[in-house]
Amino acid sequence: MILAGPACIPCLKRQVWRALERVCTDLRERQRIAEQLYTELEQADPNVPPPVISRSLHRRLGQMTGSTDPYRLDKARQNEFLLTLLPQLRQELKTADDPLGLAIRMAIAGNAIDVGAPTDLISDTLLGSLSRAVSWPVQGPVADLRSTLSEADEILYLADNAGEIVLDRLLIEQLPTKRVVVAVRGRPILNDATLSDAYAAGIHELAEIMASDSDLPGTLLADCSEQFRSRLSAADLVIAKGQGNLETLYGEKGPIWFLLQIKCQTVADITGYPIGSLVVLPNPAR
Repeated sequence: MILAGPACIPCLKRQVWRALERVCTDLRERQRIAEQLYTELEQADPNVPPPVISRSLHRRLGQMTGSTDPYRLDKARQNEFLLTLLPQLRQELKTADDPLGLAIRMAIAGNAIDVGAPTDLISDTLLGSLSRAVSWPVQGPVADLRSTLSEADEILYLADNAGEIVLDRLLIEQLPTKRVVVAVRGRPILNDATLSDAYAAGIHELAEIMASDSDLPGTLLADCSEQFRSRLSAADLVIAKGQGNLETLYGEKGPIWFLLQIKCQTVADITGYPIGSLVVLPNPAR
């Protein structure tokens, strides 16, 4: 696991404020709630991963505002926007010299859709990221990932955000095995994908879908259902998308490969890749 530290506090504060902007129209009330949550953040246990602190803050935010899914409309818009691009992106994959390699880059580029990251997503940002993905190199042992993919009989694919999950669909369509299980969050948290997002993206047409039974923006195994842990243990390969999954699964035993865009200095320091990099990273505890 990657533990929270002082560098994570500004990002977690941004998460709180962005959620409040969506559910609290009164500026004074928004500031009052924010200050209370910021105080609780300063007192949070630094010996846990950032997603654990994020969940605690958003649970408290839900108690104080009555809203448990502040990003519901954002997620729907993100899914709808990416679905409009799907025919064009499929055509690019169809004519590509290396469809699997391009699908990997597109899926990682889609990891830019993250309301918890330091920058806001707008359509132009995502379109630019996808356009660059066609030519950007992916850092890390991509050849080793390809080899592992070709040998895997069952793949567990841990999705990250809504919208991004549409691009995950393009990668799943390129995988050499049809035995793919896609796992999403059990309940709403940030703009992370849940069962409704997976169905909206059409994942059910390609793979089995399951929920982790957790509302953590990551995958903390102790927080997940026994069914989920069993599927993870049985998988020949686990593809874990995004920083939240990296922060919670890094160092856990298992055939885990992380696919993500580096978004903060803490993760950059640990992985050795600069912010903005598209990265394929094998779990060090395989």
